[in-house]
Amino acid sequence: MGRNGIRVGFLAASSVLALSCGQTSSNGDAHGGAPGSAGSTTAAAGHSAGGGDRADPPSSGGSAGSVDEGGSGGGILVGGTGADDSSNGGSTNAGSTNGGSTNGGSTNAISDVKPSPGCGQPAPQAGGGDLVMYTLHTEGVKDPNCADKLENGTPVCGPWSLEREYYLGLPPNYDPSKPYPLVIQAPGCSSDGKSVYPLTGVSDTVIRVGLTPPPISIGHGTNPGQHCFDDKEGDDSVDFVFYEKLLDTLKSALCYDENRVYVSGDSSGAWLANELACKYAGDTQGHAVRALAVNEGGLPNQAEFAPTCSGKPVAGMWIYQITDVGASYPGNKYAIARAMKTNSCASLDFDDARVKGKLINFPIGGGRADDTCSLIKECDPLYPLVVCQLPMFAQAGSQAVVNPAFATFFKTLAAR
Repeated sequence: MGRNGIRVGFLAASSVLALSCGQTSSNGDAHGGAPGSAGSTTAAAGHSAGGGDRADPPSSGGSAGSVDEGGSGGGILVGGTGADDSSNGGSTNAGSTNGGSTNGGSTNAISDVKPSPGCGQPAPQAGGGDLVMYTLHTEGVKDPNCADKLENGTPVCGPWSLEREYYLGLPPNYDPSKPYPLVIQAPGCSSDGKSVYPLTGVSDTVIRVGLTPPPISIGHGTNPGQHCFDDKEGDDSVDFVFYEKLLDTLKSALCYDENRVYVSGDSSGAWLANELACKYAGDTQGHAVRALAVNEGGLPNQAEFAPTCSGKPVAGMWIYQITDVGASYPGNKYAIARAMKTNSCASLDFDDARVKGKLINFPIGGGRADDTCSLIKECDPLYPLVVCQLPMFAQAGSQAVVNPAFATFFKTLAAR
């Protein structure tokens, strides 16, 4: 047993999987595929690659600074926001200023670097980007009227206990005294934590953690039997418990910036990332999410599926196909509109921003046209919102956009 009871397994093979993306069901969750491999797994230093080895659990970190809106003409900060859809009351941006604060200035400002307690601890594994598998025990009790059910319609509520799997990748030459940005990555249904976007262009400067969906036995609110994340389960999701315990574990062993924790995902993983960002934005218990970056997915707004949102601002990038006939398209539009409200944007939603001329190009490189993605103007500049509407209907068609877009977005955030 490792520290905090984490059991670790190592995969000896070294492989890089080609990107592929699962099909999308009518409600937007993917099945039968993964967006790609983040790299291979290797045993931690000092251990062989045998199945019986154990290692200490990891943790992560980030960087700081501030940049302008990249030609947006600067954002605006508008006092406080109104009540969020979760009725958590209003939130204010009183602590931030245009351009952000610096490390030598204010205390506890979101633009400051906030090192995790694990800074200074020895690295739990070798750096280099390879993903090493760890397991973590989680348990809890769901409401008797939870949304999850099996394929035959049987509800799956009440007490639960699960061993969860995640994959950790440290950057090359990982420095345990340097707080790195931490990126939590979630793939589509029937995938695992190593089948995530490689984030080429930024993987050498961030700590990456790939999550594996829970077992089919937990059921699902809309996609039972497809091995998806426990999204669309209100506040009863087993993945919320997993996320909190994961960060509690990582922060004691890794050096990461607690003000730069990002969640990203594809399809079912994108639904989860939207929910994590909505629920944990501005969290004061050590689980705060600063930003999300997602491909497809969405945020549920039906009472039986929606989590309680914090009402605090969050940065975001949403990539989706405008011809998607499933739930992802309206789910994304709802997520964007909600984020625009909490981020004190001058426009009501993305369509309103387009009509008012409040969009500017957000170049992502990678050979893509500069107008592939748009930055929404006149929002809190510490929480930029970027939308990439693609004309095709095929998740595989967005792969060439996702990797450069996510990498560019995360680089921008590291300096805010």
